[in-house]
Amino acid sequence: MDLNKQVSILNEAILNDDYEKAKMMLDKNPNLVNISSKVNSNVYETMFLNENSIVLMANFLYQYDNFENLNNKLKERLIYKAIPEAYSLPSETISLLNKIKNSNFNFRIFNDNFSIKNSNYNVLKSTYFLGNIDIFSFFMDNGVILNEQNRFLLFLYVDILECIDNNFLENQNLDKVKDIVKTSKYNNCKNKYLKYLKIILKYQDVNDIIFDCNFLIDFAYKINDYEILNLLEVKHVR
Repeated sequence: MDLNKQVSILNEAILNDDYEKAKMMLDKNPNLVNISSKVNSNVYETMFLNENSIVLMANFLYQYDNFENLNNKLKERLIYKAIPEAYSLPSETISLLNKIKNSNFNFRIFNDNFSIKNSNYNVLKSTYFLGNIDIFSFFMDNGVILNEQNRFLLFLYVDILECIDNNFLENQNLDKVKDIVKTSKYNNCKNKYLKYLKIILKYQDVNDIIFDCNFLIDFAYKINDYEILNLLEVKHVR
């Protein structure tokens, strides 16, 4: 069977999640991973068309070429596509991220003004909403930081604001606000937020992220939340 025909059959297997057929073909000829032609796409291009789990398929393909045939732009795209699967496949997603790391990918690209994140897709913000603190820590441990372009703390605090109401800072009835912030609903939201904030502060100085914390500080003063103020190393006098 000629190579074009083999690649065509392999692409069909990848598109249809036929791991058994794909494994049989790649075990016999691992070089099929990096073959493409005018007739057939490269298997990685086909992988992105798979409507099922891109995390499982990428982990599968890695064993045949260690992502040597995946350029950095495609690796970046793969990360964005993989993040939503962290909710249902947390360990597999971490495994994939480590494979990408081992292929010499620089995760600091997500701090770059010119990366795909300018499409309003922020890896830190996304992993926060998925509730996967391990993947969040992974990104920070590999150089993803908060900066003026890659900011998200204020956006995340909306989680807490929604536990009260959108106009609470303008609300003159501070007694009512202080009652609400005693509720378990509010404190559950706040505690989740602070877990992530503490991770950020392991990697960045308070002064480096203060541009995204002013609103939070104003709120903490209004409700006398010294836990937040202490975490942000804010003096309690205004």
